[in-house]
Amino acid sequence: MRKAFLRFTAILFAGAAFLGTATFSYAGDKPWQSWNQIDADFALHKQFDLTTSTNLRLRDGMSKLYQFFPEVGLKWKPFSFFYVKPCYRYMIAEDSNNKKRNENRMTLESGLKHTMFDFGLSYRFRMEYRMVEHKGGYWRFRNKFGIERVIKVFGFEVAPYGADEFFYSNDVHQVNENRAQVGVSKKIIKNVRLDLYIMFDSKRKGNIWNTYNVLGTKLGFNFG
Repeated sequence: MRKAFLRFTAILFAGAAFLGTATFSYAGDKPWQSWNQIDADFALHKQFDLTTSTNLRLRDGMSKLYQFFPEVGLKWKPFSFFYVKPCYRYMIAEDSNNKKRNENRMTLESGLKHTMFDFGLSYRFRMEYRMVEHKGGYWRFRNKFGIERVIKVFGFEVAPYGADEFFYSNDVHQVNENRAQVGVSKKIIKNVRLDLYIMFDSKRKGNIWNTYNVLGTKLGFNFG
């Protein structure tokens, strides 16, 4: 069964890459990026989890590392449908001009989820204070909406999903980024989940928007 699942995952990822390249040619002048994330959550109490995340991002046709950042947080779950999580991130990064832009980031995150007609609906809000090297500190606000549904493919339960997130930064006083993504999530074993997705990351500079194609992976471990 594991071999069959690995074959299915490889076919899915290859198909997603081909579909993204062929269908979304409007961003074909922007080389593909690769975003990879590993999460590990540790239960401290019925209502509290210690959360950790390690992220690695490549640009220029997935050939150059330009962002690496660990993150740690404390997740409070007072209800099954709601959580609050303060967290801290340290980012080692380069901007588009290959200049270092390392960052300390403090975040307060909250989330809601609800099931309706077999669809899982979610909303996540993030309030971030970003302290960026050579730039100073400023606030950014993020709103993410998501929808998913569990289905069976080749006998395996998978969860296709879609999401959209927009960003408002008070250093420019406007919405200056939007991330739209589609993907699929699969529980490999009881405490391990794998996500594969395609994202279209649109960034605004002045009145000009540029869209970047992203192939992403996320591997999550839950030690409850």
